[in-house]
Amino acid sequence: GTSREVMLASLDNVMKEKERCAKDKTKSEGFDSLFGAQKAETPVAVPKWVEAAPMPDAERLELEKECLGFYVSGHPLGKYDCAVNAFSFRKPADLQKIKNKIPVKAAGMIKNIKVRQDIKKRDYAFATLEDASGRIEIAIWASAYASVRNLRLEDKMAVVEGKLQPQEKGSRFGSKIFVDQVWILEEELGKRARSVVLKSDREKLPDLRKILEGLETHPPNSPRKAFYVRINDGANGEGVYSLANPPKMTLEALGELEKVLGRNSIRIGDDLSPPSS
Repeated sequence: GTSREVMLASLDNVMKEKERCAKDKTKSEGFDSLFGAQKAETPVAVPKWVEAAPMPDAERLELEKECLGFYVSGHPLGKYDCAVNAFSFRKPADLQKIKNKIPVKAAGMIKNIKVRQDIKKRDYAFATLEDASGRIEIAIWASAYASVRNLRLEDKMAVVEGKLQPQEKGSRFGSKIFVDQVWILEEELGKRARSVVLKSDREKLPDLRKILEGLETHPPNSPRKAFYVRINDGANGEGVYSLANPPKMTLEALGELEKVLGRNSIRIGDDLSPPSS
């Protein structure tokens, strides 16, 4: 069928045709009533479609939310799913079920930032961390907020590290994260991905090799990275291979790798030890 981009671009033509039909109908009805003739249907021309380029995902989703009140073709945070899954970050909805004081790393979009000052006149912030699964309250300590206050955190996909604590009874969002560190996922992904493990079946190796060869590698003087490929060789078991020149990890690279290898085939750690399988 006709794409929504073409229909939106052609809206002016559609409205002009509608106005023309309304005018012709009015003239026809006046003429028919004067001479007692039988009314004839006003012919409707097919509007001329206007060519239009595909709409960016973010713009399309924003229009869906604005017009319908919900998303239809996806979610604005969908492009981050592969990174969140690869790092094994916790999701807000999962954290609502936990009532213990435990250290956590969670990912989501930061919303509703409210900045306050402590008794030492240092800024700290309250906000919510949200994704498609739900939301959770966060409190960003002054020391953590000082390092990111100029990054415009509102509506950014971020990772928060801190301690999960049970919230007081009657709270709308349940538990709360007291944040010691916060960073923007897309901007910090390459630096934080110090150790990468890919799991692949042998028949997928040609496609995997093609992707890896097309990715940009880290310069020789950059901090050390570790990159492993675990190959499932059927009856022969599993072989582990290390890449001498690890490629840079970006959202686009992770998306391409996930398409070939499948979900849960990429694991990323922020230290040099191989992430657990």
